[in-house]
Amino acid sequence: MTEIHDWIRQNRDLWLNLEDLDNWKIGTTLTVALFDRNFEEMGNIWDSKTLIRDKLYKPSQMFKDNKTRIKYLGNYKWKIYFNYGESITRDIEVNVEQFNTGWNWYPLNNGILILCDTISNGRMKKLNKKIIVNADDLESHVEIGWRGPIMLWSSIKSSEDEVYYD
Repeated sequence: MTEIHDWIRQNRDLWLNLEDLDNWKIGTTLTVALFDRNFEEMGNIWDSKTLIRDKLYKPSQMFKDNKTRIKYLGNYKWKIYFNYGESITRDIEVNVEQFNTGWNWYPLNNGILILCDTISNGRMKKLNKKIIVNADDLESHVEIGWRGPIMLWSSIKSSEDEVYYD
């Protein structure tokens, strides 16, 4: 049994990455789970009528409201179809932990990662320089997501693990 945040981190090998993206054609549509920075707010996790705190659940039951579809549009953009009926088109984001920026996810703007001083949560993040990286120059294992990691739903559905929310 594993707490949900720990389970997501422990299954980092299931996070989608740039190598996965290289295999997609324009129009590729996948069913995934989004683990953005406030993924717990997507329905059932904080709903005490649906889930009981500290009770064990299969990941597919715990994360059912994080299940969504993504459609690759090309040029490092995708459309996200949320399970509550809305959709948005966004730049694909990559995990930028390797740049020690103080934040983890940043969008690829037409395949270019541009990191510079920014205001985040009311605090200025100082890099003292601008970092510009072409997506083709990033390692293939760099994870992609939207405000956090994404996993294929089939991986979550097939998991026999037990998770709980603390």
